[in-house]
Amino acid sequence: MTKSAPQKSSFFSSILAPLTGGDQLVLEKERLEAFLNAFPGEYCGFHEDGSVAYSDGFCASLGLSGIKTVEDIQAVLTPGDAAALEGQFLTLEQEGKPFSIRVHGENKKTFRIRGAAGAALGERDKFRILWLEDISSEDDAQMQVRKAREAAEKQLEIKR
Repeated sequence: MTKSAPQKSSFFSSILAPLTGGDQLVLEKERLEAFLNAFPGEYCGFHEDGSVAYSDGFCASLGLSGIKTVEDIQAVLTPGDAAALEGQFLTLEQEGKPFSIRVHGENKKTFRIRGAAGAALGERDKFRILWLEDISSEDDAQMQVRKAREAAEKQLEIKR
């Protein structure tokens, strides 16, 4: 679900909406929200005008109540990962270069953050999007495999 300010319709807007295309805008917004809600990951988008759109799950995964800037996200990452995100996001803003990094939250979870730039036709509306995926279980599985390999190697050394 995308966070946005509640809208109250007035008598005039209910009359003017069909004439001005307001109903079509609402329908398009609802379609976009449905599409984003069906996506298996979480997202946070930064518009060039400073506005931010994010899924509830993005904040919940990181333990945030809301997001205003990328610094809010950095604040809940380990210091080294916060610096890595800052550098990658800066390159995304300046060059539009996408990225994918593994980061660790203060909540001991491991995440994959992918960054990409998106624009509407004509390059008028530009967003920088961060896609968040909790890969803690994947990270735990890799750790178990590593430990099992080390134990097997140690057993081979003992037998020699």
